[in-house]
Amino acid sequence: MVHDFTPMTKRDFVSSEMYFPVNVPTAPALRVWQAADQAAERTGRATEIISNHMICRLPAASPEIWRAMITCFVEEYLTAMGLIVEATLHNPCNKSPHVHFQISRRRWSADGAFEGAIFHATSAETRARWRRGWINGLAAHAQQS
Repeated sequence: MVHDFTPMTKRDFVSSEMYFPVNVPTAPALRVWQAADQAAERTGRATEIISNHMICRLPAASPEIWRAMITCFVEEYLTAMGLIVEATLHNPCNKSPHVHFQISRRRWSADGAFEGAIFHATSAETRARWRRGWINGLAAHAQQS
């Protein structure tokens, strides 16, 4: 049985945006994730995990403030590493606002494709650094408010 999240998604969806490393070509989200699948197939690992998923809470603020926080975090911690990120904002009525990050596991190259080697951004050290970065951003927002 597959649950249909469409009604809930339409109700709490705010926006979705792709973030790319500086000086590399951008592409629509669907093309990016198709390119990730193709990169996995080229290396003979068609079933490999092509991205990491991370969910972070957002403070009680406007979508403009959320986008600014997300952009700062993504640029400092993710696209600076050559990774592509898709960030989707949700503001459900009965839960905390939050952002879903879909983070590529391969670097995006200057020719608009994924490199062959997987970037091991899933190490415990890297994940801890990302968590600290997000928490520091929330703390900075709280001090400004």
